[in-house]
Order: sequence, then C-alpha cells, then structure tokens
Amino acid sequence: MMKKFKRSAGFVFALLLLSFPNVVLAQEAPINAETINLCNRILADIFQDIYDLSAQYPQLGDYGQDSFYENIYGISAIVYEHAASTSAAWSPPYYFGVSITALQDDLFQDQTRYFEQVFPLLGVKLVGYEPKYLKRSQFSISDHVKPYVSLLSDYQQEYLPLRLSIEPLQPAYRLGEEIVFDAVLKNISKQHIFVKPLGPKTLYFLLNNSRWGTRPSEYTFEGEQVVLQSGEELRQRFIGQANYRSKEVTIYGVYNLGFKGVKPHAWATVAITE
Repeated sequence: MMKKFKRSAGFVFALLLLSFPNVVLAQEAPINAETINLCNRILADIFQDIYDLSAQYPQLGDYGQDSFYENIYGISAIVYEHAASTSAAWSPPYYFGVSITALQDDLFQDQTRYFEQVFPLLGVKLVGYEPKYLKRSQFSISDHVKPYVSLLSDYQQEYLPLRLSIEPLQPAYRLGEEIVFDAVLKNISKQHIFVKPLGPKTLYFLLNNSRWGTRPSEYTFEGEQVVLQSGEELRQRFIGQANYRSKEVTIYGVYNLGFKGVKPHAWATVAITE
C-alpha cells in the first residue's frame, strides 16, 4: 500500500496550500481526474525506471517500495535517501525526490537543488530535488525526468484553444532535397480568436533539436491580427533547408503567440533517403 507523506529525520515536507485571496487564478481549480491518472502513470514509470537502474548505482542500493509515497492531491511521489558511508572511503549522503503537485503547492521547495517545470493549463507542476553537488557517476533525477516533462508538455497542448500541426508534403525526401511542409493553425475552441498570420515572425522551426533555416513558399503579410473563427484554420507552406544525412528527422515547430504562457507546438517526422 502506498504511504502518505510523513515527517522523518532529514526531511520536512511542507504540504501547506498557498492561498491567493484577492486574485482569481486558473490554477485554483481542482486537478481533473484524467490529469491525476496521467501523473500517476508517469510517476509509476519513473519509479520502475529507477528500480531497473538501481544495480548500476551503488547509492541506489536501498531503493524500493519504501521510497513510494502519495501526496495530498492523490498523486504519487518518490522520496529516497541513502545514508552517508561509514567506511574509510567516506561519501556524503545521497538523496532525491520527485513528484507532480498543484501549482500553488510548495512541496520540496525547502530542499537543496530544487527544480520544477510548470504546466499552467493542467494546473500542475513537476517538482524535485537532489544533492547540490552531484558526482558525474551518481544517478541524476533531474536529468532522468526530462522525457516525462516533454510528455506532459504535449498533453497540455490538448487544453489550448489553438492547435498547431506540421504536415510534410511527402513522407520521405532525398539527400540534399529541400523539405516542403505545411504549418496549420486551427481554432479548436468554440470562440472566435484574434491571431497573427503564419510566417517567419510568428513561427520558428527546429530540425532534430537544432536551428533550421526555413522560408515561406510565397510572400506572407504578417501585419494586423485576423479573426480565426471557431473551427477555422490558417495554412502556410514552408521550404526547409536540405538534409545531407540519410536518416529519419524530426521537424519541431512553435507558434510564438501563447495562451497563459503556453505556446502551441507540433512535430512531424520525415525520412531522408539516398
């Protein structure tokens, strides 16, 4: 059975809810059940990942079910501490924690090397901590959770009123051939929304996480805002620099106008063949 948080030597878990009496914020709403379920699946995967790696790291020798807890929002948390070595080759205590909690919660904020990633449209943030001076040979929880940050970020896109998509004109391109694709911005809300036209000023693209030169296939006017009605979309064709390595590549795009700090993003993959 999963344990609730409790006070123990070396750890003080502040689970007080901060209040904002004079400001109405979206994050004050309860975390919905679908988001809680996703968070618990993520924490379960992280727990199993660490358990599978524990044999590779001596400092994870005590890791197991005793490290699995539940926070006050019904979301799992992982809290681990490995005592300092008493042998001649002394080593300092090793510890870490990770959870997903409400935006207004201050869980782990009093710990060393605290980190967080906020997801305002979900009403949650991923939080954690680890030793301030971490050896390169030691397991790093902050590095390990990065793929799960991306998963939550993609899921958060479902709550945006605008949906960005990238549509390559063909599934594969030859070495040295320019990559042609459409960027599509659709209003999936029930309201009409003011947006700026798609172009170099409102969109940027990466290819395999690196800067990538692109240009519109034809001139685009990026001046005044336009009204994008419910269910309506904007479409703009782009031409990207050729790739000279034979492999699958990922196009990642971001629309620079966000909602509550969250910008629509999208990705697509194409093959590069000889």
